[in-house]
Amino acid sequence: MARSSLTQVIGVCIFIVAISWIVFGPTVHYEFVNFDDDAYVYENGVVRNGLTAEGVGRAFTRPQASNWHPITTISHMADCQFFGLDAGKHHLVNVILHCATAVLLFLVLWQMTGAIWPGAFVAAVFAIHPLRAESVAWVSERKDVLSGLFFMLTLGAYAAYVQSLKFKVPSRRSKVYYALTLMFFALGLMSKPMLVTVPLVLLLLDYWPLKRLGTLELKGKGDTRSKKGRGSPPHPALSPGGGEGVTTPAIVSKDRFRRLIIEKIPMFAMSLAVCVAVYLVQEKARQAAENISFSMRIGNALVSYVAYIGQLFYPANLAAFYPYPPDGQPAYKIAGAVLLLAGISTAAFHWRRKYPYLAMGWLWYVVMLLPVIGLVQVGAQAHADRYTYLPEIGLCIALAWAVKEQTASWANRQFALGVGASAIIVALVAVARAQAAVWHDSETLWEHTLACTTNNSVAEGNLANEYFQKGTFDKAIEHANAAIEINPQYADAHNCLGYALYQTGDLAGALSHFEEAVKIRPDFASAQNNFGMALLRAGKLDEALTHFREAVRLEPEMADAQSNLGAALVQKGKPEEALAHYQMAIQLKTDFLGAENNYAWVLASCTNAAVRNGAKAVELARRANESANSRNMIVLRTLAAAYAENGQFNQAIEAAGQALQMATADNNATWIRALQAEMELYRNGRPFRADGTIP
Repeated sequence: MARSSLTQVIGVCIFIVAISWIVFGPTVHYEFVNFDDDAYVYENGVVRNGLTAEGVGRAFTRPQASNWHPITTISHMADCQFFGLDAGKHHLVNVILHCATAVLLFLVLWQMTGAIWPGAFVAAVFAIHPLRAESVAWVSERKDVLSGLFFMLTLGAYAAYVQSLKFKVPSRRSKVYYALTLMFFALGLMSKPMLVTVPLVLLLLDYWPLKRLGTLELKGKGDTRSKKGRGSPPHPALSPGGGEGVTTPAIVSKDRFRRLIIEKIPMFAMSLAVCVAVYLVQEKARQAAENISFSMRIGNALVSYVAYIGQLFYPANLAAFYPYPPDGQPAYKIAGAVLLLAGISTAAFHWRRKYPYLAMGWLWYVVMLLPVIGLVQVGAQAHADRYTYLPEIGLCIALAWAVKEQTASWANRQFALGVGASAIIVALVAVARAQAAVWHDSETLWEHTLACTTNNSVAEGNLANEYFQKGTFDKAIEHANAAIEINPQYADAHNCLGYALYQTGDLAGALSHFEEAVKIRPDFASAQNNFGMALLRAGKLDEALTHFREAVRLEPEMADAQSNLGAALVQKGKPEEALAHYQMAIQLKTDFLGAENNYAWVLASCTNAAVRNGAKAVELARRANESANSRNMIVLRTLAAAYAENGQFNQAIEAAGQALQMATADNNATWIRALQAEMELYRNGRPFRADGTIP
């Protein structure tokens, strides 16, 4: 390789990283958002615990939020292991993975075609297009950037495999590259199953630019072989073409095509296995969209194909969630989409020999979108920006190589293309940086989404939940009601509204909406848990226990439900059973102050001697008190009881005294009386015994 070419390649790689950082670097200061980040990271007890043998096993054997992507789940665990819940560090990992993917895209295109500048432009557009914001600036889309990295590694290993053949019987080197191709593909599938179409993409690359399809052309009823075809090599692989001056594709050979299919059978088998697994784990997500008929799905799929093309050229009004049209796409949109898609497909097929990159790029786009185009509807979205992460690379390849060839005769070609490419990149950087900023926090995200869409119940519901988390209950109630008005069957909005009403003291209203939520979605674990809390406050212990048990059955990893079930069992007079649920809650959420306090309280004060354990109670209560910085009156009371049960009465008096000072400052007469009575016990060398209630 010439030194000048190597310098250009290194310069391009540095440039791609630089512009990617300009766009997405600010995300290291962003927060988590309440759109899957809770389920995947900050409320997922298994993930929060970091890299554990149990967690890794669960990643492979259990779905995460109705998805199966164990490598992605393990990557989230690794983040929590090293960074805890520092959202900025989680974002940083996304940015690093995306930069690596963009650089590898350039290197793979250069490796396969020998062309530097078209590949550089494709990689730059991929790196900074505003459509990338959702995939990179959203922690939950780790699956996009991680699967993208493995996808590029798969293509690179496959290109190296093809180049290692060179008309010969497969060598040891080629077998190593083939094994690497399979390994990277498997890791990609386990990062995001959308990569199931990769074997078909490799066949497209065999057509162009690798030119592995032979030289046989079929004419009429008979076969006519070229002279080159008579002396075909013993292995179907040809050395890759598509360099700076090569554009003519090989004419398809049936025999070689058959061999290339056989070569990819292991990949097709892997894709099939993942398809089956994903179909099974996404049953709940598909049920949420079961009211969308297949004809509506076809119409929406056709319109979505065109919508994504439009967003590639005009990335405006991008939103986190695009509502599905309640009556399906209008007939005129479907008709227009059919005409446009048919026209593009016809042109790509007609010019497939003269301009093979058009057919390859177009089919790359169509094929890679198939798993997420909505024929099998998962979720309630009409389409999503994140789905374009890898598919639109095909369109960019087709456009970049078309411009390269069509401008070959221009006198000032280098200057004109340089100015044009620079203008495009500058514009994309500006728009993409602004789009990435939309993901700064939940409130910004959903306010922007509401500004870009209409009748968006999901945006209203998530904004309601964000205001609830901030304690702004009036706005939470307002947006939850708006979501329910748009979609009365929106269980999440009923759940959020119920919780907001519960916090404002409207117990009857809360019970009504929790009941509606579980009626709409009986498998809604969070609503079952919240319904149990409201019933417990209403004095309906047995009914509360029923809903807590159901929440734990539906979602055993829900730490809050485990803790609430423990508290209800204590009130029911079953402290032994309660301890197991407290223990599980703490395992799932290691800094769970409430569960640690309640667990310690039972161990310290239970009337059943077989349940009490003073030493364990002190350990738990101390840990809870450290988490509360010795400022929580309830925890200090529990710590005092634990010390007393462990025979440490002086420490018990001191802890109870601190709690009493807080109760006095708050003028809390009930707690003042209780703490004074308990301190008197401790002064007399007697521990405290509770009647089953939790402080």
